[in-house]
Amino acid sequence: MDMDVPSYKRLAADLRGRIRSGELLPGDRMPSEERLGGEMGLSRTTIRKAIDVLRAEGWVEVRAPAGVFVRGREVVMLTAGDEVVVQDGAMLLWRADGEVLVLSAGTVLRVGPAWY
Repeated sequence: MDMDVPSYKRLAADLRGRIRSGELLPGDRMPSEERLGGEMGLSRTTIRKAIDVLRAEGWVEVRAPAGVFVRGREVVMLTAGDEVVVQDGAMLLWRADGEVLVLSAGTVLRVGPAWY
């Protein structure tokens, strides 16, 4: 990754990659700040900023005082007339009935048999 990218963004990308690869699974506790700091040579402030990015994207959740955990993947069924769009970095599901849902990172979309 480009060294011009801030450290917290590089760490967020690394952790996101660990989740996507299955190294960290839904429900797993994320490595502690101390462990990440030792592995990566980063300050707690940098680590917290990276976790904040992942939390905002929907990849992790903070459960005080237990720690930070990988979120489970939400499964959303698509039906006839639904439309999925990415707008300003957010994934939106426009339901045929007019309902709009903001989908979190890692959401699994499934196509129902009537969708074709």
